[in-house]
Amino acid sequence: MATLDPANASRGMAESLPKAALPQSSQPAPVSRAWLWHFALAWFGFWLLVMLPGQFMVAKISATVSPENKVGVASFLIAETAIVILLSVPVIGVLCDRTSSRFARRRSWVLAGFATAAVPFALVGLQTNRVIIALLVAVVALGEAAVLVALSAMIADQVPVNRASLRHAITLPRPSGYPGYYWAMASRVLIHAGNLVGTTYLFFFLSDVLGVKNPDDSLLILILIYLVACGFTSWLGGVLSDRWRRRRIFIALAAGLQGAAALLLAAMPTWDASMVAAVLLGLGFGMFLSVDQALVTDLLPNPETRGRDLGLVNTAQHIPIAPIVGWLVLSVAGYSSLYLVAAVIMLAGGLAVYRIKNVR
Repeated sequence: MATLDPANASRGMAESLPKAALPQSSQPAPVSRAWLWHFALAWFGFWLLVMLPGQFMVAKISATVSPENKVGVASFLIAETAIVILLSVPVIGVLCDRTSSRFARRRSWVLAGFATAAVPFALVGLQTNRVIIALLVAVVALGEAAVLVALSAMIADQVPVNRASLRHAITLPRPSGYPGYYWAMASRVLIHAGNLVGTTYLFFFLSDVLGVKNPDDSLLILILIYLVACGFTSWLGGVLSDRWRRRRIFIALAAGLQGAAALLLAAMPTWDASMVAAVLLGLGFGMFLSVDQALVTDLLPNPETRGRDLGLVNTAQHIPIAPIVGWLVLSVAGYSSLYLVAAVIMLAGGLAVYRIKNVR
């Protein structure tokens, strides 16, 4: 009795099946160079939206409208931003996943988010009433949340639209089944919080501790140094991480660089030390941004709910740890203690990533 060669048998079966029944590749098609440039520009716009309020606008407005309680007002506005994002990101994530048009599934949310943030962002600097300022900052945060959700989901997909139920879409992944996903979340939360602790009150540090003549210009110089360093390692970290197929060591290094920046400011509160710290902080945060996103994407539990699962991580990173810590520390101690606490938080985030066992 003749036997069939397994390879020929498989080929014959595949040829006999209708095209609709043939297995389809689940891998998305490679994106074009133009897509990458447009995507990078969108992220650049997003980080301007994040950094200008977080590192300059909120501190400047607080010092102007309430100089006697500027730390409290700034802490409230940063906490308000975090809470708005915390509440809106999961909802936007579900809606973004359930948007039916392939063109508009993510891009419409990006455009709507930028549009929502742009108008109040342009108006907030003209206000002197704290209630109106708080309302405008909340709307900016809502737009920021929409952009964050949609851009984060774009990284992970080019996949079919989710036909999943709403109940399934809002059901959280089981911690026991996906511990690496939750450890990555913890790492992101801690490193992000420590960075925010160190940068939110930098304007006050320059004016109150260093006593620089023009804190606006001085802060701008530090931000530019920070951005250049951040841009360099956000590229280099991603390239090396992909080439060596390692994630954890880069996250740990990113946390270490940022922790070193905070410790430097705590030990040597000088202008020269501030510029060095800006380099270290930018190098660390840029590496963190590029590699952490890849790490989280590698650990997503379900390809059908990428918007939801990335939304959960993005929600967690906006738990208002930084403004609470900043307000508490500065209420009882000084900026050296604040930067020491920031260093501890970021280093803890670097250690947390080594609890992930299924990623190198």
